[in-house]
Amino acid sequence: MQDGFTDLIEQDLPLKPTDSPPYSAASLTRDEAIHGALDAIAANDVERGIELAQRVNALEPNSNIGLHLVGLLSLRLNEPGKAVEAFEAASRIAPDVREHIDALAIVFSRTGRLVDGLFYGKLATAATKDTGIPGMLPDWLGTFDQAFYKIADRPLIKQGQRLFAAGDYPGAGEVFRREIELDSRSIEGWRGFARALYHARRYDDALVASRALVSVTDTRAVDLSVHGLVLAATGRFDEALVAGREAESLEPEDAAIAWRTVQSQGRRPNGDAAGFAALVESWGGRFVTEEMRPAPADPAEFIDRRVRVGVMSGRWSHGDGLDLIVPVIELLDRRGVELFVYADGLVDAPLARRLRTRANVWQDLSDLDTETAGFVVRNDALDVLIDLDDPLVTNHAPVIAQAPAPFVLALNGDLSTALAMGFTGVVGDRAAYAIADARIIGIEGGMVGQPVDLPPLDPATLGTPHVPAAFGTLAEGWQIGEATLDAWRDILTALPEAILILDDMRLGGAEATQRLVGQLPQGQLRLREPGSDQDYLSSVDLLLDPLGNPFADGLVAAAAQGTPGLTCRAKRVRANLAAGWLDRVGVPGLVADTAEDYVRKAVDAIKTGDVRAGFARRIIADRESAATAQAVRLVKALATLVNSTAVP
Repeated sequence: MQDGFTDLIEQDLPLKPTDSPPYSAASLTRDEAIHGALDAIAANDVERGIELAQRVNALEPNSNIGLHLVGLLSLRLNEPGKAVEAFEAASRIAPDVREHIDALAIVFSRTGRLVDGLFYGKLATAATKDTGIPGMLPDWLGTFDQAFYKIADRPLIKQGQRLFAAGDYPGAGEVFRREIELDSRSIEGWRGFARALYHARRYDDALVASRALVSVTDTRAVDLSVHGLVLAATGRFDEALVAGREAESLEPEDAAIAWRTVQSQGRRPNGDAAGFAALVESWGGRFVTEEMRPAPADPAEFIDRRVRVGVMSGRWSHGDGLDLIVPVIELLDRRGVELFVYADGLVDAPLARRLRTRANVWQDLSDLDTETAGFVVRNDALDVLIDLDDPLVTNHAPVIAQAPAPFVLALNGDLSTALAMGFTGVVGDRAAYAIADARIIGIEGGMVGQPVDLPPLDPATLGTPHVPAAFGTLAEGWQIGEATLDAWRDILTALPEAILILDDMRLGGAEATQRLVGQLPQGQLRLREPGSDQDYLSSVDLLLDPLGNPFADGLVAAAAQGTPGLTCRAKRVRANLAAGWLDRVGVPGLVADTAEDYVRKAVDAIKTGDVRAGFARRIIADRESAATAQAVRLVKALATLVNSTAVP
């Protein structure tokens, strides 16, 4: 099916069921059945529409009106080929009736068939008759002019979509911007523009685009929920909650839309843990289908086969965190593990291609809806499925809620939150979990490894301390809450000669940067110089991870390149990811236990001189053996979970 027709369907959905009275279609007259069918089709009540169209065809067999209704129903069922057949049949019976010809012109144009669309469009201008029945060319179908116009503009949309799929978010944003210049009410243009800016971390600009989108969209629920994520990225969490709730009220049965509300609220820095837990539990109560979960395999099965382990991710860009996990996953022993990889987004990225070489089965979920994705995973008859992504980042929660495997684990997840979402347990650093529970699969040292394909690290080349001493941060603006700003202010006050170098692009834009500038000693703030990410890392002595930050992956990646970072233990397990890794490497001076300890250790790290050289030696030692050791531990833990005897 071509893109134009898919857009035709998606832009009109979802709709609420019709309020048609529950009387039998068999009692209706021809005219009553026709009008009832049109009302049902307009409300996307396909079942009722079919029933009434059948009544029309029973009263008047092989009529052009009945066939036209069949064409409209075929469009609602996403079957454009059958729709064309029905409209053509109707036009053969009544060749002078404009509605049948117009419908053909619209469908052919929407499906990208330029010649046929133009032919029927011209033919419609010569038609001399109408059916006299309102609604035969409903508003949701659009007009020929609109459909034909989109043929000319599709190349821009498609180019933007291709760039977006390849991870070129700035390039995609530029193409979508040109589309909007041509048509200021282009829904696809605004949608693509907002998404591209959001993924490019241009959150201030993304907010402008998403506000424009919700003013013109005809899939309001979906676009409102995305608008909520953009609002949260700019720190407008209360507004994000309002947008999310409105989206849910429009589509209360859509798990993905509801999960975006949870995502936006879960990103509040140092937010209300109890309130967030209540949101997750409410979502799980509505959407988790535990009764569908397959039974675990009989341990005796593993005498003749390997353990089937599935991993799922949508974060294939370097620096998004997955590059810390892939080194462990790709070393899983092939003799004991059959690996299934489920990927969405940037599936051709180098990191994705690297893991694909280890996978026994590779599945691209990018273009699948939630139910189909769950069906695909379930059909692979996994023993264990691990979601490698934080649920606040990707939208895998609706798939997990379908209980697609006997054991489904959240990597570095909080147990109570994971269970409420439909996971059966969690897997991560044993030291990060304060309690012992059979549902916690503890891996000594965790599953974090150093990113792949790093250049050699030479402590002698890391240079001397900067004068003045320089702090930096890899955090985005929304991750930096009041507690963190208080700590950073105390650090800078204790070190009046030191500076904090801010990356306004990484923070999300001028507005986020200005918020920080207004709450920190302005004389000690600098904006980063133009250059690469490595140039920025080289310009600072110590990176500061926000307090309670659950996305500290970048701190580990930077450390692997020789730039140390300070982190603080937190209640959320994933917020301890960097702390657990630094503990394993053996750098306790960069792991704080409290906000006060965080300030003290930041000051001490600067006052005691260069921390880079000694730190680099620790990193080099960890790089050589950590991933292999962690892979062995993970295989053993999974074998114990499923009671497998097949692992050598």
